[in-house]
Amino acid sequence: MHPHEYSELGKMSLVPDDEVLLTARQVCAKLGSISLMTLHRWLGSDVVRFPQATAWINNRRYWSAGTIRRWLAERGSKEIAA
Repeated sequence: MHPHEYSELGKMSLVPDDEVLLTARQVCAKLGSISLMTLHRWLGSDVVRFPQATAWINNRRYWSAGTIRRWLAERGSKEIAA
């Protein structure tokens, strides 16, 4: 197998979409390019009730795509999820 083909295999995911972990930057992009500071504020807001990180790996926060999808659905923000 050619080395380029290995990198293509690495892109294939065997993880269901809802279980894919997203970084804080990826979450911000998915939410309409909000800033990291806005994400930080939402995490502490009783009004927004943004979900806490699903996992911490090497001191980095990750959210499951399903958690973000469900939060958006609860808020009725289909236009942002698109």
